[in-house]
Amino acid sequence: MADEFGERVTLEIAMLVKLSHDLDNDPSRSDKIGAKVLRIAREVSGQGETFGFNLISKVGESMSRYIESRKTSEPLNGDVLRAHADAMRAVIKNRVKGDGGQVGLELVESLEQLVDRMTR
Repeated sequence: MADEFGERVTLEIAMLVKLSHDLDNDPSRSDKIGAKVLRIAREVSGQGETFGFNLISKVGESMSRYIESRKTSEPLNGDVLRAHADAMRAVIKNRVKGDGGQVGLELVESLEQLVDRMTR
C-alpha cells in the first residue's frame, strides 16, 4: 500500500512541477492553477498521514498555506511551488516515514519561512 502511495505521489509531484511551469509561462492563470495545486496539496497531505509519511503531510500543509494566504491580486510564484514539490520528491525518494527527525523539522521550517516571506 505504501508503494502505491509513493507512485501516486510521484505522479502528483510531476503535475505540481508542470503547473509551476504553466504558472511561469502565464501568471494570469494563478487562480486556476492555485485551485489545482491546493487540491493536490490537500490530497497528498491527507494520504501522507494515512500511510505514515507525516513529513510529506507537513510539506503539503505548507503549500496549502501558501496558496490560501496569498493576496488575490498577487500571482503565485512557481519557484515556491517547485520548492515544495522538491521537498515532497525527496521524502518519497528516500522513503522518509514519520516527521523526518531534525532534518525534517528543519525542512518544514525553511518552507514555512519561505511562505511567510512570500505572503507578507
